[in-house]
Amino acid sequence: MLAAAILILPALATESRTSSSSFSFTSSQSISGTGFVSTYERMNANIPLDSREISHGSGEYRKESSIQASDTTKKDLLAKTTERIYRADFDENASMNLKAAMLTFGHNRSIELLSTWGESRTLLNGRQHIALGDSFFSASALQLDRSENLYWRKKSSAEDYKLTSSLEANFTGRAHLTATRGKPATSTGEAASWTIEESADYSGSHQLSREASYTEKITSTSNIVEYKTKKVSEGEGFISTSDKLASKPKEIDALEESEKIHGSGEYLQESSASMYEMHKSKTKKVARLDKSENLEAIYGQTELPPAGSLKAGPVKSKWSDTTWARVKNTSYQQEFSDAIVIEKESTLSLSWENYTDDDLHLQEERSFFESDLNASLVGSAHLGMTGGDDPRDEDILIDQDYDGTFDISSKIRLEKIYKSSTDEPDWLFCGCQAHYDVAASSSVDWLGCCPKGRLDWTDPDWMAQQPFNCSCPTGVKA
Repeated sequence: MLAAAILILPALATESRTSSSSFSFTSSQSISGTGFVSTYERMNANIPLDSREISHGSGEYRKESSIQASDTTKKDLLAKTTERIYRADFDENASMNLKAAMLTFGHNRSIELLSTWGESRTLLNGRQHIALGDSFFSASALQLDRSENLYWRKKSSAEDYKLTSSLEANFTGRAHLTATRGKPATSTGEAASWTIEESADYSGSHQLSREASYTEKITSTSNIVEYKTKKVSEGEGFISTSDKLASKPKEIDALEESEKIHGSGEYLQESSASMYEMHKSKTKKVARLDKSENLEAIYGQTELPPAGSLKAGPVKSKWSDTTWARVKNTSYQQEFSDAIVIEKESTLSLSWENYTDDDLHLQEERSFFESDLNASLVGSAHLGMTGGDDPRDEDILIDQDYDGTFDISSKIRLEKIYKSSTDEPDWLFCGCQAHYDVAASSSVDWLGCCPKGRLDWTDPDWMAQQPFNCSCPTGVKA
C-alpha cells in the first residue's frame, strides 16, 4: 500500500506601494524682424540646476529656439526611497546685425535708438558650485549656434549631475567665456577653492567654438568627476585667456595645471583638456589630466569695439603664453613672452594614484608627468622644472632662458612609484598548525604565544628570550 503526502505552500505576494509625480515643459519659437529687442529667460524648477539668458540690441534680428524640460519624482513607500530625475535640453540659432531702430510714441513723437547687440547665457549647478557661461556685448554683428543639456538624478544619498554645452559664434565685438567649479571665499575667512577656473575675453572680429561637458556621480562611498573641454578660436583683435584645472584640495591635493594667453593681432588657437577625478573612502584616490594645444599668433595693432568710443584703442600688446603644471612635488613651467611671433604645439599628461588595501596593509602611490613641446618664436622663452620627494629637497632642477629667434623641441617624462606595507608576515614560523590562522590576523602575533610574549629584537641577547619555546594556543592541536 502506497501513501502519498502533498504539501501545498501558499504563494507569498510582495506588497508594493509607490507614488509618482511629473512635470514637463516644451517651447518652440521663431522670431525675425527689425527694431529693438530685449528678452529674459530662466529655467529653475526648484532644483540645484539653473539656466538663464538675456539678450538686447537694435537692428536686424532672427532667432529660432526650442526648450524641452521634464521633472519626475517616484516614491517607494515601503522601501522609503525617493528618486527624482530632471532633464532639460536647449537649442538656439540666432543672427543679429546692428542698425538704428525707430521707436514711435503717442502724439506723433518718435526717437531713433542705436544699441549694440548683447547676449548672455549661463548654466548653473548651485549645490556643486559649477557654472558654464558665455556673454557677447558691444557687438555690431553676432551669429550664434548653441546646444545645451542639463541632467540631475537623486536617489537616497546618491546623486548624478551632467552639464553639457556646445557653442559656435561668429562676431564683431566683445565676448567673455567662463567655466568654474569650486567654492568662493566665505565671510568667515575660509579661502576660495577653485578646481575649474576658465576665463576667456575677446575683442575684435572672431570665430570661436567651445564644447564643454561636466559629469559627477556621488554615492556614500565614492565621488567620480569628469570634465572635458575643447576650444577653437581664430580672428583678429585682442584676446586674454586664463585656464586652471586642479584636483580637489581636501580630497586629492595632487595635481593642477594653468595657462594664460594674451596679446593683439592675428591668431589661431586650438586647445582641449580632460580631467578625471575619483576618490573612495579608505580605498582609492585617482586624478588625471591631459591637455593639448596649438597656437599661432602674430603681433599687430587692433581697434577695440565699439568704434569711436573712449575704449576703442588702438591697442598694441605683444603675445604672451605661460603654462604651469604640478604633480605632487614636481612642477613644470613653459613661458613665452614679449613675442612678435609664436607657433606652438604642446601636450601635457599628468596622473596621480593613491591605492590602499586594508586587508593586505598595502599602500601604493604613483605619480606621472609627461610634456612634449615644439615651438618657434620671435621673443623670449623660459623653461623650468623642479622635482623631489620632499619640496625642500630638489632632485630635478631645470632653468633655461632664451631671447631672440628660436626653434624649441623638448620632451620630458617622469614617473615615481612608492609602495609600503604596514604589517609584513613574520619570517619565523610557529611550530604549531595554528600559525596559519594566527598569522592571518593583524591583531595577533604568533610570537605572542611564547612565554615571554612579543620578542624584543633590539636586545643584543635576544636569543636568551627563548623564542623557539613556542606553545600552541589553548585548545589547538599541533
